[in-house]
Amino acid sequence: QVTDEIRAWAKEHGRSPVLKKKEAPSDAIIGMWNKVDIICDGSHVTTYINGVLQNECTNFSYDSGYICLQSEGDYILFRNIYLKKL
Repeated sequence: QVTDEIRAWAKEHGRSPVLKKKEAPSDAIIGMWNKVDIICDGSHVTTYINGVLQNECTNFSYDSGYICLQSEGDYILFRNIYLKKL
């Protein structure tokens, strides 16, 4: 969910808080696990869902802090979460 804080930050920095997917949805069918790869390399962030590039972000300014895992309004489970330094 895009909060007022995120909207304010995006407006202040001239960015959009909501990104459209680059490709058709590549989510796994119900009952199967999705594989998500989020690669943060300097100021460039790419997100792959089941091997398909879905989003890219450039001029990203955070290099430390918290991560957030969320669902889009439904029950969700996470497993095998790995963080690797590039």
